Amino acid sequence: MLFGLIFSILTATYTLSSNNTMKQEGEVPAYSNYHYERSSTTGQKGQMTEGNTTHLRLSGWDGCVVRSVRLEMHSNSKSGAGSLKMKVGKQVVWEIDDEPFSSNDWAGKYSSEWVDIRKGMEVTVDNHEAIDILITATENSLYINRYTIEYEAAPPTCYTVSFVTGLDSVPASITQSAIGAPIVLPMWRDTAGWYFQGWSEIEITGDTLLQEWLGAGSEYVPKINTYLWAVYSDVKEVAAVTDYASGQYVMGMWNEVTAYYANSGMAMKGNVRSGEVSLCAANMVRNAEGKYCLATTIEDDMIYHLDFDEDSTVSIVHVQTGEPIGYKDSKLSGLESTWNYKVLDDKSLVIYYITDQTMKNYVLYSGVSTATGEKEPVAKVYSIDVASWVDNALWLFPIMYPQYTSWPFGKPDIKEDEDSDDASSVLSEGQYLMNIGRYRLYVKDGKKYLFL
Repeated sequence: MLFGLIFSILTATYTLSSNNTMKQEGEVPAYSNYHYERSSTTGQKGQMTEGNTTHLRLSGWDGCVVRSVRLEMHSNSKSGAGSLKMKVGKQVVWEIDDEPFSSNDWAGKYSSEWVDIRKGMEVTVDNHEAIDILITATENSLYINRYTIEYEAAPPTCYTVSFVTGLDSVPASITQSAIGAPIVLPMWRDTAGWYFQGWSEIEITGDTLLQEWLGAGSEYVPKINTYLWAVYSDVKEVAAVTDYASGQYVMGMWNEVTAYYANSGMAMKGNVRSGEVSLCAANMVRNAEGKYCLATTIEDDMIYHLDFDEDSTVSIVHVQTGEPIGYKDSKLSGLESTWNYKVLDDKSLVIYYITDQTMKNYVLYSGVSTATGEKEPVAKVYSIDVASWVDNALWLFPIMYPQYTSWPFGKPDIKEDEDSDDASSVLSEGQYLMNIGRYRLYVKDGKKYLFL
């Protein structure tokens, strides 16, 4: 009991739920991730036939102390052999050479029932290190069902954010000034044909669906020692329009409601249902001139056609469904309608109508649903005095489909032997990889890329 109080031993488990998926349970380190692979495409869940492997990789365990690992495994009733290698970073912390499952290094007996294979240890996971557990079968068959890890959590600390830019230079790493304190994200530079947009918690490649990014100058609170990846776009910005002309737009807004539900802006999405239109998160960042720019991938159901007339009226149609965004009495409707509009001092747009009965102004704006019984953000109409409204109404963003990347000159194709301790390697003619402490410097055709 005293041991548990002193060391605060926690338990994380990873149990196979299918051939290539796992269920994560227990007291797993916050913001950690796992990746499981099985080389065979046939056989039972967790089965390794001769020559096949299973591989569990854990990341985000920085600062944790691994105390033990327990594997729930079995063999065939009278056969089964293989090897195991567990590494923390490049350090091998548990290794079983090619041995029968009946050997003492494994279970000490063949078994078709689940048995525990346990290894005690005391290994600290350094910053940015991964935990890898590789099991290889050399004789039919070995089976794995569950991985259980006992560990001490990393003590509270100030975390460091490092940056990957895809270029031969990077901003200096930033460490929190106090536990839980935000850091201010740095500005970075454009390249030929690519414009720096901000920072992402994930690497952006050609097949990555970018949802949003973190703008330079914004505050960011790291939860672990981590990297942020530069985000570049082939379009400088998708800025809100200030001159209003007929066309297709995303209709966005940022106010107390959107900040509460999305911690950013939100955009209309879909047609009218029960007198309301759904809202979706739409990351809106300020550019150097203070204009809102859309930092979210535009989906088809976010697009509306607005037809502006010279008499300060406008009609709205949801493009995907072809249905109007109109009004009836004091609610939105799918009726074709003519709205009034007014451009405010900050160039945002108020869209409203005046009822014939009461002569009240009803404004299209964000709020909380009253139709579904759920407290969810929607666009609806409100009775508001338009004459006194001076700023921060609707923002219209043009429809553009930028390409995004973290590698403006292309991602280097680095193939490295994980077990190699060489300080440098020649990958091919004109390509070199040099290990400098925990850093890797990759050189290709005279260009240098630093990996932290």
